[in-house]
Amino acid sequence: MDGDTYRARIRSRVANKLSVADSKCPFREAGREVLLQASTEGASIQDNAWLVISTRGFADDANPIFGRHLQTSDFMTS
Repeated sequence: MDGDTYRARIRSRVANKLSVADSKCPFREAGREVLLQASTEGASIQDNAWLVISTRGFADDANPIFGRHLQTSDFMTS
């Protein structure tokens, strides 16, 4: 495979729904572009208890450190 073909993806259920009317919300974490989105295609983030956080641009899957970073970041636990 050529180039950056791998991604980190976390699907998580939130106890308190977020007040985000959009279906996708890009942000930066640790210097990477990350996308928060509703697990249901086209639905708003605020209407979903299940959310997906994903980022792309990894050359291989041998180093899962950034995925672990996403799982333990403050935005996931607050």
